[in-house]
Amino acid sequence: MELFLKNTELLDFDEKNLSEYALALGSKHINLKDKAVHIFNSVRDNWRYNAYKTSLKRKDFKASNIFKRTEGHCVDKAILLTACLRRNNIPARICFSKVKNHIASEKFEAFMGTNVMVPHGVVELMFDNKWIRVVPAFNKTLCEKLNVEVLEFDGEHDAIFQSYDKDENLFMEYIEDYGHFEDVPYELFVKLLKENYPKLFEPGVNLESLGLKLKKN
Repeated sequence: MELFLKNTELLDFDEKNLSEYALALGSKHINLKDKAVHIFNSVRDNWRYNAYKTSLKRKDFKASNIFKRTEGHCVDKAILLTACLRRNNIPARICFSKVKNHIASEKFEAFMGTNVMVPHGVVELMFDNKWIRVVPAFNKTLCEKLNVEVLEFDGEHDAIFQSYDKDENLFMEYIEDYGHFEDVPYELFVKLLKENYPKLFEPGVNLESLGLKLKKN
């Protein structure tokens, strides 16, 4: 269990500013479950979800650098949540999944050639000898725009992407799990991106036309 409580290269919760923020969140509650819920809500809503800015620079996967930004994709927010939980002595680990987005924009799907999102960032945290899965990706305002219920975490049950929107239309479907990790699996992130979205790496591709910004090493 100690593996999922420690400070690591990319889950660097000991960095001064991030450490102070995480501890301040945790200080709101005494009970660990209440702490976890409060931390989850803060990461979910205080960093706007943005899937269109993906970096391949290793330093951009450090929790302390994500903390400095105002938005992030699902992996960014999973990294930040994991670091904040560990700083409050709550065992947590990063997981990667593959999901099918049934409401992906036509422009995005046409360019990417798929409505599959990978890697999708998930966090597992430990309570009462049980791992619970949570996803802090979509902030409240985005959920309203997408017509889905806000993903709430009660401290006891999984809180992962909703299968349906408010009108009972298919929303998200989990189709593959890549396991859990002690630190952020940076090499796997890059590998999955290249395997699933080869168009992003073709010479002369105009990412700006799609609104994508891919920062390479």
